[in-house]
Amino acid sequence: MSNPCDTGRSNATDAPALLPERAFVVEFSSDGGPARDDDLSGRVEHVVSGQAARFASAGELLEFVQGVLRSGKSTRKKAR
Repeated sequence: MSNPCDTGRSNATDAPALLPERAFVVEFSSDGGPARDDDLSGRVEHVVSGQAARFASAGELLEFVQGVLRSGKSTRKKAR
């Protein structure tokens, strides 16, 4: 029986390791209505540093991701 979730991707042993320094969690907002092509908003957080931002467009999302990756900040902020 084939796996319905199989997308033809190589298995984990063939794929390069995922680096936490380059990982982000993205949560997309929804106003409850039908999504439009230009509707892209939500919140993004860098997994390692904990830096987070809200975005209202794809450009803002990419700007945040690129800024974090360029800065090289890969240490989690200490809680006070």
